Parts: sequence; C-alpha cells; structure tokens
Amino acid sequence: MSLFDYPRINFTGTCTLNPGTANNDDYSGNLSWPATGENLALIDSAIVQPRTFGMSDDNFRAWIQQPQDFATKHSANNDNPSTGAVTGKMKEVIPAEWNYYGDMSSIFKAGVTGIQFDPTTPPSKATQDALNALVDQAVTFSGNITDLNSEGSPPATQFFLTPSSCVVGSNHLGGTPNKGVCQWINFLRNVNMTADSGAGGYIYHAIEGGHKTLPGFDGPGVCGVILRYYLFARHGGASANTDIATIYEKGGTNPAQLQVTGTIAPLYESEVVRSGPVGRLLTSDVPNIPTDPNDSNNLGKASTIALAPAVVWQSGNIVSVEAIGSFPEQFTGAAQEPWPDPNTFNQKFDFGAVVLQISNPVGDSADIGALSYADTAAGNTKGWIFDFDISNNPIALSLFADPTAKVSLVSQAFGAVLTEAKYYVTTETQAIYGEQNGPVDQFRSQGEATEPATFQVFHQGKQLTGGPDLPITVWGYRTTPLGYSGVRQVLATNYVPGTPLSVPVDQSGTYMITLQIGDESPPPATYQEYIGGTFTALTNRTAISLRLLPNTDYSQYLTVFDDGRPPAGNDQLTFDVVYTEVLRTYDLLFPAMNKMFHLGDQATVQSNAGQILARTDPSIWAMPTYMPITRDLSESRRTLLQAWCRKVR
Repeated sequence: MSLFDYPRINFTGTCTLNPGTANNDDYSGNLSWPATGENLALIDSAIVQPRTFGMSDDNFRAWIQQPQDFATKHSANNDNPSTGAVTGKMKEVIPAEWNYYGDMSSIFKAGVTGIQFDPTTPPSKATQDALNALVDQAVTFSGNITDLNSEGSPPATQFFLTPSSCVVGSNHLGGTPNKGVCQWINFLRNVNMTADSGAGGYIYHAIEGGHKTLPGFDGPGVCGVILRYYLFARHGGASANTDIATIYEKGGTNPAQLQVTGTIAPLYESEVVRSGPVGRLLTSDVPNIPTDPNDSNNLGKASTIALAPAVVWQSGNIVSVEAIGSFPEQFTGAAQEPWPDPNTFNQKFDFGAVVLQISNPVGDSADIGALSYADTAAGNTKGWIFDFDISNNPIALSLFADPTAKVSLVSQAFGAVLTEAKYYVTTETQAIYGEQNGPVDQFRSQGEATEPATFQVFHQGKQLTGGPDLPITVWGYRTTPLGYSGVRQVLATNYVPGTPLSVPVDQSGTYMITLQIGDESPPPATYQEYIGGTFTALTNRTAISLRLLPNTDYSQYLTVFDDGRPPAGNDQLTFDVVYTEVLRTYDLLFPAMNKMFHLGDQATVQSNAGQILARTDPSIWAMPTYMPITRDLSESRRTLLQAWCRKVR
C-alpha cells in the first residue's frame, strides 16, 4: 500500500534550499520600533503588499539589508498585533533576514543507499540485479519552494518539482510530479541543535508516469512512483549580521544546506491517498524521553521530548513501520562544510532498546520486532522503513485481526514512546488557495483546475465513512496577521469524510482547518493556544492550510470583449497602476525575480510582456516556471497584469 509496496529504492544526501526571506516575518509579534511599538513585519500577507513604514522604495531596499536595532515587545492586544508594549530590551536584526536574494530553489543531491524487495514474492534475479546495480548511483531532483503564507502561519511549505530533474542513476523519471507539502514538522528532530537546525519535516510526492524507466516498477496497476523524503539538520550559510550584510552588498545569496533521506516506491492507480503513507498512525503528545543534560535543543537543556509520528502497515505476514521522522539525532561534532558522510555523522540519539508491540485491552500482547534506530547507516539503507515477518508469531497475527488491539513502540526504559492514535486523518488538500469573494468550496491545490477541500479518516488502516456513530466537527481558525489569536469557529458539524468543505471567503488572509472526531476533546479555543502548546501538538494534528487571495474591482482599467477574448487594458491602465497594484511587492521583497528583468522599469517590463503572459498562465501553476513563485497573485491582479501586457506588447 503506497510507500509500503516494493521494490523500494532508498537514498540519502543533501539538499540546498535557497528561499527568499524578506517576507518571512519571523520577527513579527516579537520585535517593534522603539519609538512607536509598531510591529516589525515587511509584508501584509492578507493584502499581499509590502510594509515600507513611510520610506521611499529605494530607502526601504537599503534599510532592510542592514542591521537595525529594534525593541523586544509583547503584543498588547492579540486581535491587533500591529502594535505592542515595548519592554526596552534592544535587539539588532536584519529586517530582510538571512537570504534576501534567495531564488526559492531547491536542489537535491543524494545517492542510493539500499534496495528493499518483497520478501514474500521477490522479483526475478534479473530485476534484482538491475536494481542492486543502482546502489551508490546518484539520485537528483530539483524545483522551487514557497510557503503557502509568507508570514509562515499556518505552516505549509510547498515543494514543486521540475519533471526533467528527477533522475536515479541513468534513469530519468520524468512524469508529472504533484506538489509536496511539508508535514509532521518536528522542532526536536535534533536533541543538540536549536532553531531551524533542530527541526525536521516530511515531504511526499506522487509522480504520475515516473516509473517507466525503473526496473521492477512495471507491475500491474503501477502508474508512477512515490518520492518521499525527510529534511533535517540545517547547516551552512552565514548567520552573523555583518556577514549577511556583506553578502547583500554584492547581491549574493545565502542558501541553507540540509540532510535528506528518502525512498522511491511504486505508485498504484488504486491509491486512495497520495499525500502520505496510509496505515495505523503512532503518535505521542506526552514528552517522556529525557535528553542528555548537556544537550541544548529547542526546549533548552535537560529537556524531555516526544517522538514524531510513525505509521504501521500490515499486509499478510509482513508488518512495516515507517519511522523516517521519528528518531532524533544528537549532533556532537563541530560544524563542518561540507558535512561529512551522513551515514556516520550527526548520529542518532540513543535512548535504549525500542520494540514494536501490539496489545489489546484484556492484556494479550505480542512483540513484533526491535527497531535498530540507533544504527544510522542501516536505517538509511532501508529508508527508515522496518519490515517484520510475523508468519511465526500467531499471537501477533491474531491481534492484528482484533479491532480492539493497538500498536505501540515500547522502550524498555520509558514505556510506550509512540502509541496508536484512534483516528488517522489525512487530506489531499493540505495547502490550498482560494479567492476572496470567490467560490466557497473550490480551491487551487495541484494546478489550474480547482477542487474541493476534503479530509479522509482512517481507523487501524481502514478508511471510515463517518455517520451518526462517528460525529465529526470541522473547526477553523483565522490566522492572519501573524500573532493573531483567531478564535476557533465551527465550519461544519456531522461532517462526512470525503465531502467538500465550505469556508467563509469574504476576507483575504489565511485559515487553518482541523477536525474533532467522536469523543475527542475540541482543539484549543484560540489559534495562539493551538500553536503555543507542546512542539508535538502541532506536529501530530492534520490540518488544511487555506490562503484566500485578495481581490479588487479593477473594471475601470479593463476593456472587456463580447466575443470571449480576454480583457485588455484601456487608456487608464498605466504602468504606474500595474506596478503599484501588482509588481511592487515582488520588486521590493523578491529581488531574485529581477534577475530575469527589472520589475520596476517600464520599458523592460513592456519588452517582456509576452513572457509575463506565458509565465502567469494558470495552466503552468504547478510548475516551477510559474510566476510569481510565491503563488500569491490573485485572480483580479492577474487579470490586471495580463490586460496591461496585452495592451502594450
């Protein structure tokens, strides 16, 4: 089933991420102008416009690239975090953060570490030989990244792949990659690294048609490949303000390096879910594993952590555990560039033996097998998917048929460190875009065509349909601007999994949507409480992140044709209008876009009008070549920009 099918091609290596950071707003809600208490944030993402604090554009560009002094603050009113009380403590930061000139690219360079075959019905020797020959061969792919919301709330970083870039050895996968969305974000992925370096995230792509050149991927019903990988241990790049400012003086970039480990597996036409593995979800909301007192992570020293989720799947006599994000590292060496072999460097945090176990409420239990998670090289070889044969374990077989039995990971020292959640919620529409005052139930997720937003619910690996015996409430939080403590609102009651959701679309900005199932407790009353809990609470709960793009009536600038031709600009549609309404945001906050042509120069933009029309065409929305890369161009602003281009070309 999905990732748990065979053969699996496992890989490990590094990833270079080069995001533009001027719109990150990491300081929003924390730092303010000393004199006024005005919040430090360079973009109002709800209306997709820069905040220049009264400066001219040229002065603003210069100012955001140099260290500036700001006051720490606390928000005086969570419903209006644009101002706050100043504490008086000063902090020097660069407003554009650490990579102003980043081009939003992602470049993966890895090598095949191992192949896993079906132990019950292995392929022919010729196929095994062909796949084994891939070990140590290169795995490469690349594309673009962008957060759904530039303010970073709710979390939903999107990965768009270039089809021609996906290569395994000499095999070009091609095909049509879907968008991957970072999920199961874990800020305690490393028990001895802090900030982003201590975090990790899980990405899952389905690549339709990407199987045709791979040996062993020609079975009945195979329609492509699954590309699943985990990013962690950020390193590299300048971090000191003076060093970053020096890079900016030359217009240079300051990309981050991360470790990556992953798996390529068959994608079947029958797959119900193409956004993650299907099975029995194991989670922990209770931190119960103590770290080394000398280690420092995102909870501080001498902290107690919880593991990130794992997924278990049983097929006949084989039980598989997907645990690529579950077991944290313990960085103990000095920072090095480039990092040494990831199989031997930044090793796992060893907290003792862990066994996969299944048990029921009346006390029947069976050990399925031990997870050798502390052996990093062995884990990379198998893509952190552990397979166990239970054909000689009759108690385990009977318990997997018992609807009351649950699976757990049990530590000899700390007891259950991951336990099976009653429900496993998934969604194919994790990061979606809607239009202000547009359809309430149709959103853009994977391309030009819109689709409904839905949730699916599983219990013990089986999909549920809902109904009177399983009441489901859909809750929504408004989450813009950053720091806004949106109060939870009921969007639907007695929700039936798989049916389209409807949301209010009268205001632009962001929503987070989640479920309350059966006798579960409702989510926290406010979004601030939701994200302010333990690091694992946000990790374990599946949610839909919705961005509603701002729309304005620009009809005064448009000539509309009765014969169906797209609108063109009239005499009132000048370059100044287009620049102010559309291009200025990207000119000021995403200078990497100016490497193609300067967005603030009318003659240059006019000479590239045809290219703008092609690059903003919704038909290529899912491709890395689409502009803007940030994908926050609303329907009305796209119409305005394209109408001007038709007028002047």
